[in-house]
Amino acid sequence: MRHIGGLAATVALLCSCVAEVKMDGGTVTVTPEPEPTPEEMPVKLPLTINFSADDALGARFSEGDMVGLFVVAERDDVSGGSDNMYGNVQFVLENGRWNPSEEMWLTKRKTGADIYCYSPYSGEVTTDGVLGTGVRTEQNTEDGYVASFVLWGKKTGVKPSEKPVSIAMSNLMSCLNLVVKAGNGWTAKEMPAAVVHYCALAAKAKVNILTGTIAADGDVEEITARNNGDGTYSAIVVPQTVKDQELVKIRFGSDEYLLKTSIDLLPGKVHTCEITVSKTNGSFNATIVGWETDNNDYGGPVD
Repeated sequence: MRHIGGLAATVALLCSCVAEVKMDGGTVTVTPEPEPTPEEMPVKLPLTINFSADDALGARFSEGDMVGLFVVAERDDVSGGSDNMYGNVQFVLENGRWNPSEEMWLTKRKTGADIYCYSPYSGEVTTDGVLGTGVRTEQNTEDGYVASFVLWGKKTGVKPSEKPVSIAMSNLMSCLNLVVKAGNGWTAKEMPAAVVHYCALAAKAKVNILTGTIAADGDVEEITARNNGDGTYSAIVVPQTVKDQELVKIRFGSDEYLLKTSIDLLPGKVHTCEITVSKTNGSFNATIVGWETDNNDYGGPVD
C-alpha cells in the first residue's frame, strides 16, 4: 500500500511532463492539462480615452466640455456581459484630463470592441442610439455659434491596453459662410454693418450614434449669422438640401437683399458665397460668385 501511494504521488508530480507511466507490467496513459499560452490568458484592463476635435469648421475642446460614449462588442464574442458593453457614459474634460462618470474596463476578446462617441453630451439618447440635437438660431454671438457644433467619432477593434485610446472627432454640421464685398456706392468699411440671416432651414436634427449619420428634422427657421467683423458672416447649420429657396437675407439698415439658390449642405463642409453689393442713383443691387463646395457652383439670383 505504501508503495502504491508513493507511486501515485510520483505520477501526480510527473503528470505535467510524462505521457505514459508503467505499473506492474501495465501502462497508464496520463493526459496532462495544457498550460495556457500568453494569448489565452484573460486580460482585463481599465479603459481610458483621449478625445480630440479633428474639425475643419474650427471646433475645439475646452475645460468642462462633455462627451457621450458607447462601447459595443460582437454579440457572440461577449464574455461577462456588462464587462464589455457600456451605454452613453459621460466624459468631462477636467484639468486637461477626460474623466468618465463610471469606471470602464475591457476584457480581451478575439475581435475587440467598437467605440462610438459624440459631443455635446445628452442624457436623452434613445435605446436604439438616436440623438435629438440642433443648432442655435441666434449665432450672432460666439457662444451661440460654438454651441451649434455636434462632434462625432468612432474607433473599431479596440482591445485592452495600458495606453489610452485616442479618438479624433469631426463635426457633423455644415457651415455657411457669406463674403460681402463693396461695389459702387459702398466702401469696405461699411460691409461689417450688414446683418445676415440664413432662411428656410431646419434647425433641428437627429443623429444615429452608431453610424454617424445626421438628418434634418422639424420645421424651418431663420438663423442669424455671426458677424466676423471683416465683411464675412458665418453660421453652423444642419446638413440638408435646399431647392430654389430664398436662403440668404442681407440687410443694410432698411435695405434688404434676398438670395434664392439651390445647394446640398454637407456634413463637415464649409460652403462659401461671395456677394458684391452696389448702390447707383439710389438703386441697390448685388452680384454674386456661386457657392464654393467641392468645385460646384450653387449660385443664384439676388432680388
